[in-house]
Amino acid sequence: MSNTTVIATIADAASAGSVTDWLTSIGTIAAAVVALGIAIFGDQLKALMRKPRLTATVRPHFNKIKFRIDGISYDSYHYGLRIENHGNTGAVNVEVRMLSLSTKKGEEFIRDLHFPPQNLVWAFTHAIVMEHLPSGPPDLGKSCDFFHIVNRQDALLEFGTEATPNEVEYDGDWAWPTRRKPGVYRGTLAISADNAKTSYLHFEVIYDKWINDEAEMSTNGLTLKLWHDLQRRLGQRGVAGYPRTAACEEVIHPCHLRCQNDRRIAAISGHLRAVRRTFSQRMRRLTRCLKPTTEADKE
Repeated sequence: MSNTTVIATIADAASAGSVTDWLTSIGTIAAAVVALGIAIFGDQLKALMRKPRLTATVRPHFNKIKFRIDGISYDSYHYGLRIENHGNTGAVNVEVRMLSLSTKKGEEFIRDLHFPPQNLVWAFTHAIVMEHLPSGPPDLGKSCDFFHIVNRQDALLEFGTEATPNEVEYDGDWAWPTRRKPGVYRGTLAISADNAKTSYLHFEVIYDKWINDEAEMSTNGLTLKLWHDLQRRLGQRGVAGYPRTAACEEVIHPCHLRCQNDRRIAAISGHLRAVRRTFSQRMRRLTRCLKPTTEADKE
């Protein structure tokens, strides 16, 4: 082997070594930057990956109970909303706010301008804010008072808001905005938390009359429907905030929602694994190209 060949081989080895050292230095610096970023922004990154997802159902919180007013016991029906968290972390400071109420007159729904937006109160505690709602199966959900009907006087439908506004005049009659006679009503609910996106629901209550039999009351006396607001969920503006085929849909079963979310997570995880595998293969090929492959090349 000539002196020229030996010198060229040594130069190539030195060049390969310098490139390898260069890549090693970059990797070390990148690892340090990543570690520093995790140390500084770890909580923020964790918050981006872990989110509550709040939904509402009307099961199973409907029952007939005795209700005492001024020391007198009355029969009453209570309807509650079950708020469930199907995310991967607990929800903080959860509120259910009734944003609007409309009354059906003829073939149209007329929005009640006297109705003030208010929070619904949580069942049993009568609090306005639920400090923590854990994630998990439906049994871990909490109920809030949606509305109740007490069998006295006109058996009014009364929404479970945080306060009862003063009486106002409706077409010559005086009534409370949150206490209504039999009729058809629509409204909008917002379910929010400090660490979750606000979920909007529309409801329709068809209240015909008081019926003593509980089973018949739930089928013939009163019916309740809920819709998701899809346009608000997609960041678009709905029309009048009430159910339409393009804007809303019936409430999806929570199990179906969990399956959809699991499929999305599995697809993203698979894509990330493929990217990591491809990157590792290319780095191994680059390393093999830079290193001497035979003993003869090392001489």
